[in-house]
Amino acid sequence: MKFVGSKNRLCKYIIPIIQEIIDDSNCDGYLEVCVGGANVIDKINHNNKIGSDIHKELIALLNYIKILNNPLPTTITEEEYKQVKNNKNNYPNWYIGLVGFCATYGSRYFQGFARGFKADKITPRDIPNEGIRNIEKQRKNLTDVKFYCKNFNEYTNEEINNYVIYCDIPYRSTKRYPEQPKFNYEEFYA
Repeated sequence: MKFVGSKNRLCKYIIPIIQEIIDDSNCDGYLEVCVGGANVIDKINHNNKIGSDIHKELIALLNYIKILNNPLPTTITEEEYKQVKNNKNNYPNWYIGLVGFCATYGSRYFQGFARGFKADKITPRDIPNEGIRNIEKQRKNLTDVKFYCKNFNEYTNEEINNYVIYCDIPYRSTKRYPEQPKFNYEEFYA
């Protein structure tokens, strides 16, 4: 999924390290506490994978797309984008997440409709369609992941004992998604 801070391009370096730790440790599970666009967890091999995040529409979208027969639109128009942005109470959380991530410029979650041009600088791109196609490619790798709208500090030691945990927290001093709680860096570091 297109997501700010995505590790998709770095996965060829990250995944082998994590997978080796999982394979060598005989762990009980794998947990990502800031799962974001699920671009790491979708490549991990373990029978017990958990992804969580505090962004409720993101988690609703991930839970929706992991069910392979749940339909997705082929694109999102600018008019639809504006309707959803201005009337979120009228739409299910998964759809708000889809529009917010796939139809927004730079995946900045409702920070402006995504538009652009192909390399010829003449032909318009259908950026929402590109984002939805990315999700379609990814979804088969998410069917066995359990997604929760949960903060890192809500896990108990008993729940995650003997888990491999990957933490890719939000970057400091960068824009955060509107309407989302601030990430508590000091509590996380402690």
